[in-house]
Amino acid sequence: MTKSRAFLKRLGMEHFAEQFENCGLGNLSNLFQLEAKDLAISLGVQAPGDQKHILDELRRIAESFTQHLSQQTNQNSYTPFSQTLNHNALVAEQFNVLKQQSIFNLIRSQQQMANDFQTMAPNQMQANGFLV
Repeated sequence: MTKSRAFLKRLGMEHFAEQFENCGLGNLSNLFQLEAKDLAISLGVQAPGDQKHILDELRRIAESFTQHLSQQTNQNSYTPFSQTLNHNALVAEQFNVLKQQSIFNLIRSQQQMANDFQTMAPNQMQANGFLV
């Protein structure tokens, strides 16, 4: 079971899991840069209440992660090795979030270009160098 599927199952929304996984969002870290329009357009989560529920839970997890990092940073005493491993895993997870953000930005740009292209009139297309 992917982390995204487990996350959605915990929210009672496991029926969206296959679409998330098909879009390359099997890892929980990939979800943190999602916006409501991504949920609706790319992932099929149309109901605003479902979108809000998913985004609120992701925000809660991100805040918990940030709080954990600040606690780790503020520690001046010896940190047990097991806590260091947990911290390193969280840092690695955050790195994956940042890495995936560029992919989502690219997808959004491509979707916007496709939408713009569909709304262009033939004379605009010729002016922009497209063959009509």
